[in-house]
Amino acid sequence: RHIKAVTKSKKNSINGRQQRAMRRLLCQSKYDHMITWNFNRKNFTVKQVQDTINEWQKQLDRKMLGRRFYKKKQGTKFAVFVEHIDSNIHAHGMVRWGLGSRIKQLQYALCAETHWADLMPSGSICIKKINMREKHRVASYCTKDFYFERERDAAFFKTKVDNKTASVKRRC
Repeated sequence: RHIKAVTKSKKNSINGRQQRAMRRLLCQSKYDHMITWNFNRKNFTVKQVQDTINEWQKQLDRKMLGRRFYKKKQGTKFAVFVEHIDSNIHAHGMVRWGLGSRIKQLQYALCAETHWADLMPSGSICIKKINMREKHRVASYCTKDFYFERERDAAFFKTKVDNKTASVKRRC
């Protein structure tokens, strides 16, 4: 009885409602890949995680879309959820690559792995294509810690190309 009461109160709490709303939003989106970013570093902050993933995205778009990638409408869009802030910090996310053809999507995935290895040699990246039937399960997995306020505050999104933060220091 006690376990059911705790579960029921968690479901009806504000945090639980926000978590379910985020899952619905992700399911309605056009994201088609799931990514897990592992950093394998101690004392890595949420800000460093966000900066590293944003830099990875810029390098990836520059390689795939050209040096003026920030002026183009297409680009990598994502929702990222940072987990285990105090111990083994890592992130799960749902991504939509900048170009739609299957060949380009495969090129994006291969380039993404290469750029992550260059940017974070101690880390790893896992990319998985998802279909419509898997979307709810993937959204649930990505937001499993979204219930907790610290993890919810660490989530970030990239929904359009930002001209102001489009500096890339090195070439592919």
